[in-house]
Amino acid sequence: MSRGIPGPNRSGLELSPRCFFRRTPAVAPVMQSQPFGGASVVTGVPVGPSSGSGGGSVNAFNDAQLQKAIEESQRGSKKVHVAAPAPAKPKVPVKREPTYEEQLAMVMAESKKTALYDFERRAERLKVPSEPEEGAAGSAHMFFRIGEHTIKRRFWSDNSLNNVYDFIQCHTLVFETFGADNLQLVNMTTYPASILDLTMDGPRTLQACELWPSGQLSIQRQGDDPKKALPPQVNKMATPGPD
Repeated sequence: MSRGIPGPNRSGLELSPRCFFRRTPAVAPVMQSQPFGGASVVTGVPVGPSSGSGGGSVNAFNDAQLQKAIEESQRGSKKVHVAAPAPAKPKVPVKREPTYEEQLAMVMAESKKTALYDFERRAERLKVPSEPEEGAAGSAHMFFRIGEHTIKRRFWSDNSLNNVYDFIQCHTLVFETFGADNLQLVNMTTYPASILDLTMDGPRTLQACELWPSGQLSIQRQGDDPKKALPPQVNKMATPGPD
């Protein structure tokens, strides 16, 4: 009987092909691990280094690659998480100290503001007579030199010199030129120029002071030299002051 074909057994029975089994012994695959330390390992059994002239260099290359992979793995495990930078805080402007000129300007502005307040309060207490209409009988034309400006205003001939002085003290141009300083009136109508004494001449009328039908006065700080007073420029007049 040929091998592999079933035949009668010792009991004289024919064996069916379905009952025929062929056992093939299982052979475990032989796997060679990666070289380590110059020796190969086969199924757990150390094997000597590979033969051939290039075996040592190959093992050294493999060892270097393995060491590099280990280092990269360690570096990856030790990677530190870097937090996102915090948003930048807005810059606060540094307060600059004012210079001497700026401080002086602020003091002057504050002083002028205070003087203007005092000027307005004083003007409210003063009584300025109403201005006569143009061409009205008995009116006097007065011209005033205030700094570089000349203003014109009409008064009644029976108004007093004090009424004229009150008008001068209420005029904004006077405040801008002299501030809150005391003033003196220089009569430029007659020659030579002379200072009008408000203590004596204040209650007198314009007609009695020879300032009618017209008169010219120069405004100075009290104590200034009347010889340096400038006459009014009749052809260059500014806006009249308050009534």
